[in-house]
Amino acid sequence: MLCARVTKLEIIFGAIKASGTSGSAHREAKYIFSRTGRAAHNIINGSFVLLGDKIVRHMDHFSLWK
Repeated sequence: MLCARVTKLEIIFGAIKASGTSGSAHREAKYIFSRTGRAAHNIINGSFVLLGDKIVRHMDHFSLWK
C-alpha cells in the first residue's frame, strides 16, 4: 500500500524475535505522503503467531493518529 504512491520510502526493521509459537518485530516507515507532500514517520510493532516455519497470524500495533 505504501510503495505504490510514496516517494523517498525508507523502511527500517529491528528487534525481530521468535520463540516457539510467537514472534514480534519493530519497524519504522519514513516517506513523503503524496497527498500533502509532508514527511511521515510510522512506528509499527508487529506480533505474530507461528506454526512451524510459517506466520499464520500477523497483528500490527501503531498509533493511527500520530
